[in-house]
Amino acid sequence: MKWSAAQTLSWIIRREPLELKQWTSDMGPKITDAQRGLTEKLAAGVVQAWGRKQPHGLTEQLPSDPFRITGITVTVGVHGDMVTLPVRPHQPFNSYEGPRWQSIEFEENQVKLKWPKLPPPSATEWMLREAKALLETTRQLGKRGDMVRRCMKETTCTKRAAEAAHKMLPDKLKRNVGNKGNSRL
Repeated sequence: MKWSAAQTLSWIIRREPLELKQWTSDMGPKITDAQRGLTEKLAAGVVQAWGRKQPHGLTEQLPSDPFRITGITVTVGVHGDMVTLPVRPHQPFNSYEGPRWQSIEFEENQVKLKWPKLPPPSATEWMLREAKALLETTRQLGKRGDMVRRCMKETTCTKRAAEAAHKMLPDKLKRNVGNKGNSRL
């Protein structure tokens, strides 16, 4: 099933595929970050976009090239058109001069795979509370595997939810890959 650009960006922001008329004001400030994340996946070719080169034209797969142009950030707008973002906030930007795709949409399964559903608040809250407590009491960062198992047991969440909750921890509360238990203090 295909999702509109609005549904896709809404999923990235809230993990709900809302039509544009269903969006709430709190989503507005998060649009640019969602667009940048989407552009990153489009440029890498891990998410494909489909659209029309002209009104009422055939739906075709968009090339990833426009999303990889150096010095310009081409992305998909909430209305399913191609838009340009500044490379850095509050900086003037060049506009995109290439083909103007429209009616852009995305495969639901690809979007859900790259932006999985958020873990339940109980798992996220437990993980944050536990990571802080471990650092405070032992002056060491908790081991990921141990924290995931304990989170599953204490919140009755799935392994995937516990892993996602751990991934959402601030960097200062989780070990680097290969970190042999050194604290970050």
